[in-house]
Amino acid sequence: MSRRLSAAVFLIAVCAPALAQIPTANANSYELDNGIESFAIFTATTALTPGNEVAGDGIVNGSPNNQMFWQILPKELLNAGNGSNPGTMEIVAFEFDIFSSSLGMTPGGPPLVIWDMSLHPVTYVNPISGAGPDGRRYPDLSAQPLVTFLGGPIFLPPQTICPNPQYLGISLSFTFATAIPGSGLEVPADGVQELAWCFWQPSGMVAASGSTGCTVGGNLSMMSAFSTNERVPDGITTGAATPAPTGVNRNPFHGFRTSPTNVNNTASSQAFSATLGFREPVLQFRFLSTTTLPNSMTGPERGSGAIFMNATAPGVVVNPSTRTCASGHAGETVIHVVTSDPVAYPMLPAPGIPFTPTAFLRLSLADPLVFALTPAWDGVLVPNTTDYGSTLKHTYDAPLNVSFTGPIPPPGLPFLLQAFIVNFAGGPPFPMVSTNAIRGTIF
Repeated sequence: MSRRLSAAVFLIAVCAPALAQIPTANANSYELDNGIESFAIFTATTALTPGNEVAGDGIVNGSPNNQMFWQILPKELLNAGNGSNPGTMEIVAFEFDIFSSSLGMTPGGPPLVIWDMSLHPVTYVNPISGAGPDGRRYPDLSAQPLVTFLGGPIFLPPQTICPNPQYLGISLSFTFATAIPGSGLEVPADGVQELAWCFWQPSGMVAASGSTGCTVGGNLSMMSAFSTNERVPDGITTGAATPAPTGVNRNPFHGFRTSPTNVNNTASSQAFSATLGFREPVLQFRFLSTTTLPNSMTGPERGSGAIFMNATAPGVVVNPSTRTCASGHAGETVIHVVTSDPVAYPMLPAPGIPFTPTAFLRLSLADPLVFALTPAWDGVLVPNTTDYGSTLKHTYDAPLNVSFTGPIPPPGLPFLLQAFIVNFAGGPPFPMVSTNAIRGTIF
């Protein structure tokens, strides 16, 4: 059973004005998972969740017992093209899925609980084992969070969903900015700093045996959803004898803390999903491996694994591509630019070259291949409800018409990409906005 709800909260923050004029109701987002195929199902237990954090008290790291999930906003994608200097992007909304085990009870069970959430700097050393840097990324919980969002109970009408399933899943979208640029939360987007988006499970929650004979009782809520077909780069493992599991590829952009001795990234088969929405249009990678070696996929990889396009083995064919998310721009044209040699033609420093007040080029026009993907990758933004749960977004997927065949020797083929959204029906002059600049490597 799935219900889609929309709510709004307001955050008072000191923010520099942003330039991109995008409706916050359809905030743009990175996809750091490959789509939601499943979510964590509760195991009936009477054990209380540990820690001393209480949803809504703002104490998000009062004890190493506090359980959390995290998702990294990677520096490969977090690089503004909106004219800010130093680079920033404006967070205006967030989305998540919340699952409750206390249903089918009179008068419908206790309310679902939204966990506290916080944004942190990133560290590259495992906080427990001290291992690293090894390609994985963790929240730096020794530093003060950049911002904390307070959770707490949400009061929904009583739900009776027996006999199956024994839990309720709800997709929520929270908007905390207005249509005025700068009313949201400005975060670093300079291509160097990274951010960790943490969800903190309240202590004292429990899932017990069914109270009515057909439900999982208790008061446990889980703000989590998982992608189950993530591709993880070779060699990114735990890197130490503890914590377990060791020697297993771990997703470098997602993780969890379940105890004082277990702070780790998620496995290759799972990725935690929590979506932050930006006012600016965003560009991200997707790619397809068209052979069975070494990581076959049933469809294009849009998740965090798409930053690592692996063609090290002989015969492996990789087709790189991108997704543009630019809500509020349905029907407008996406134009791509590329830098094929970031060493010879490095990314321009912020703010870049201005074309309009909302479009700044971060890539070098000196690269003779800067327009190599135009018009082969260009297309029109369309509404997308297939890949998104709680809001309607406007996206464009560039075709998978470029291929590279392995083996590709180290250090691989690095490149930079950026996109511009042009409203050809709105001019001349033609209104234009730009996305972030992204960098990747075909290994």
